[in-house]
Order: sequence, then C-alpha cells, then structure tokens
Amino acid sequence: MNPRISRVSVLRSFLVAAVVGGSASMAQSAIVQATAFGDQMAGGTLTVTWVPGPGGPLLTTSAIIQVGGVDSAIALLPDPFGNPGPGAIFRMTGDTFIGDWFLENLADAFIVRAEFDLSTSISVFDNDLIADTPGSGLGRLGVVYQPIPSTAPMEIASGEFNLWGGAKNAGDLYTHQFIDWAPPTLAGGGFGPQQVYVWLDDTDVIPAPGALALLGLAGLSAGARRRRRA
Repeated sequence: MNPRISRVSVLRSFLVAAVVGGSASMAQSAIVQATAFGDQMAGGTLTVTWVPGPGGPLLTTSAIIQVGGVDSAIALLPDPFGNPGPGAIFRMTGDTFIGDWFLENLADAFIVRAEFDLSTSISVFDNDLIADTPGSGLGRLGVVYQPIPSTAPMEIASGEFNLWGGAKNAGDLYTHQFIDWAPPTLAGGGFGPQQVYVWLDDTDVIPAPGALALLGLAGLSAGARRRRRA
C-alpha cells in the first residue's frame, strides 16, 4: 500500500469522526444563550432614517455594526448630507440585557427611525417577558426608554419583527427591531442634533450553524484528494 495514500485515508477517517462527533456534540449543546454582549452583534446592520426639518424629505444612511472593544459594539452612521464625520453613533457595551444602549445624533437633521438587522450576526432580539425558547431567558418587549441620561425624547413606537428561523425558536426571537420617533414640527420636538437616546434592550446568542463544520470538512477532503493525485 502506498504510505502516502494510507496517511491520507487515516487523516480523512479522523476528520470525519471528529466532525461527526463534534456535530453530535453541537446538536446536544446548540441552545440559545441568554447572556449576550455588545460585540456579539458585530456583522449586523443599523439603518437610520432622517428628516432635515419639519415636512422635509426622508433620508437614510446605514452602517455595519462592528466590534468596538471588549464586549462592545459600535456603528458609525454616515451623515445624511454627505458631510465628513459620522452623522450618528450607536454604541453598546457589556451585557445587552442590563447595559445601556446609546444612539447619538451628530447631524444637522432629525432622526425619525432606527432599524437593526442582526440576521448577519450571531445575535437575535428577545422580545418575550417569559423564557419561551430554551436557554433564552427573559427578554424585553420593544425598548425601555431611559429618561436619564437621555436628552432625546421618548420613542413613539418600537418592536421586533422577522422571526429568527431556528428550529428551537418558540416565537420570541427576532432578527430585526425598529425604534420610531415623532418627526419635528414648527413648534419643536423630534430627536434632534446633539441629542442622545438611551434605552434598555435584550439580545441572545444563537447556535453556530453546523454547516460551517461540514464545509470545513469538504475543503479538507478536497485538499487531501489533490495531495493524493500529486
């Protein structure tokens, strides 16, 4: 027997056993984790809708949520008028259930909507006040406005939408969330320049897809075949 072929066969058998065993182990432990941190929202997207003033047209800017440090998320929203520097900054540090979430308006416009899309991250929003999905713990229905230290007004509506498609979802986990504010009027009001909105929220961490392990096995197997033909 060709010793090279023998070594490749043994390696492949080992990899298959490891992945199958690992997949079985993941299946046993693939439950939602209630304790989640800001940095685990990285990869998601935040979109902000603006109006220049009373009766003005709607403008939107979006940014990818990034890791901003230990347990921290940050997103720098472009200015709605194309001016240099961010138009708004989102940040969240620590446990997403007990820590404050911040959205700061730095533009010369008013924010009327913030929409989070976490479908491309490992986190989802938990909107249930009871622990339905196994491992999810308690959640928050919409957002909880923090009048201190907020300088922006309270939202007029908020909520989660787009159910997470995981088989374990009992109907309380969502990939998207919106927050709406009243538009400004001639009498004033609105989430205006140099104001910050602070709230409480909640996200959970979802199981990593087992397909990634299988994809890695396929790549290793292909590499082994190429080495054997060589």
